[in-house]
Amino acid sequence: WAEVGMAAEASVSARLQASGMVLIGLEQGALALQATLQPAVGAVMCLVVVEWGRFLGAMPEVPPLLASYSGRREAGAAAAAASGGGSGEVGAVTLDAVLQVVKATAGAEADADAPLMES
Repeated sequence: WAEVGMAAEASVSARLQASGMVLIGLEQGALALQATLQPAVGAVMCLVVVEWGRFLGAMPEVPPLLASYSGRREAGAAAAAASGGGSGEVGAVTLDAVLQVVKATAGAEADADAPLMES
């Protein structure tokens, strides 16, 4: 989170932001944590705020898992060049979108409720 922990250190914060990772504020983090405590919520949740153009622009090529975001790399690079900063674009990722990316990457259907690995 931006105000506490490792990311609160200026050098770590600057590196994260330069790579396209947006820091999570206390209120945003608390709301996400509260959402995890609701009934009928999946066993695993993640909150990541990303400036996709900047994040993907730092990579030599877009990984297959993020291929559906490749257009944002070019758009983000153009916006960054024009404004001197990131694209500022914020988008939501749904479970269906993640499952489609997993299917495209792995070549097989995935069950969101099934464990990824057996012990």
